[in-house]
Amino acid sequence: MKNVINQEDVNQVWGAFWQRQAKSDFTSLFTQRLFLEGYPVFKKYIPKVDNLKVLDVGSGSGRYGLQIARDFPQAEVVLSDIVQSSVDFMKNLVQWSSLSNMKVKQEDIFNFSFPDNHFDLIFCDVVIQHLSRDSDAIREMKRILKPGGLMMVSGVNKYNFHSIYKLLIKLSRKKYLYHFERSYSHSDLKDLVIKNDLLLVSEDGFYPAYGVFRLKYISPFFKFLGKAINRVTKFLDKFTNRFFSKNFGFEILFVARKKENITDSQDDNIKVKHSGVVRLKYFDDHADGNLVIAESQRSVPFDIKRVYYITNLGNQTAIRGKHAHKKLEQYIFCVNGSFKLLLDDGANKQELILDSPYYGIRLGVKLWHEMSNFSNDCVILVFSADYYDEADYIRDYNEFLKYIKI
Repeated sequence: MKNVINQEDVNQVWGAFWQRQAKSDFTSLFTQRLFLEGYPVFKKYIPKVDNLKVLDVGSGSGRYGLQIARDFPQAEVVLSDIVQSSVDFMKNLVQWSSLSNMKVKQEDIFNFSFPDNHFDLIFCDVVIQHLSRDSDAIREMKRILKPGGLMMVSGVNKYNFHSIYKLLIKLSRKKYLYHFERSYSHSDLKDLVIKNDLLLVSEDGFYPAYGVFRLKYISPFFKFLGKAINRVTKFLDKFTNRFFSKNFGFEILFVARKKENITDSQDDNIKVKHSGVVRLKYFDDHADGNLVIAESQRSVPFDIKRVYYITNLGNQTAIRGKHAHKKLEQYIFCVNGSFKLLLDDGANKQELILDSPYYGIRLGVKLWHEMSNFSNDCVILVFSADYYDEADYIRDYNEFLKYIKI
């Protein structure tokens, strides 16, 4: 993207801002409405795994990263910002919190000091709209994100009353407090994620009333209007899958995953028993799409007796599978989107990200498996060597452990 402003000017504005905030009451950071509206939305996408490595980029006050460290005590959280006054502020915040699973680093979003494939989760809240090169920042964050790791990126929504607030500031020839700030539509932010070869997992948003509250300097009426809009949108969101918050919230959020493609060479990297990788034939017809072929006793090494597929996997907390088979052989594919596959042979466990329609994983006998972390557009396809037989299923994990010892 073309440089539209000197990034150093933006950094100086934020440096002065955090100098003014140096003596702020830390407790008040966690009672502000924007935080109370936003953090629960972010939290539901944070993976609940041990030893999670988290980077909070452009942390500012550091309050979101600190709350993550509180709620996920097994995580290692790094708060980062390029502005020295922000770094100083966050160091005092960490000391105030007495949490031991956090540290603060001064980092440049365009040139991190971290090695490749280092973090499980990168959290970047309303930072990219202050950058002259937002795509370069996404690319650099992707570099230090582990394959299969999540990136949470939020930006200011173009279709929120906040845009009217900024327009009025401009027309009155006043100086906007935060200097340069780009606004995004959903398609803008989605394109930014996809063009950097990240897999889109989910879209969200929050606090549609925020922009209305900002107009209260014109008239106290907007304060009352903001409260009314906040109540109404919260009520309507319950029946519309958060339609209003997702589309008209002050912030819009995109959750994306770094690809971890399965390749032929990874067959040797399958650590569990009774599994492996299969590659299907495919033909790239360019503008006319791709043709993918599966054949019994060829690409799929058994007679296919049953085929089933799983769709409508938008629930971020859903977990499927959770069983093993005594005799049944299957191959599982992700023909669209992505998901995480857990394999467990009783002695070893392995997690894989499936995000290619050309590669499948063998689900052999005596192999416990679970599927989770589905993207909104995920479609799972399974080829089975036999017909459905409930007696072949082991649905209790403890029973599975007993069975494999027989």
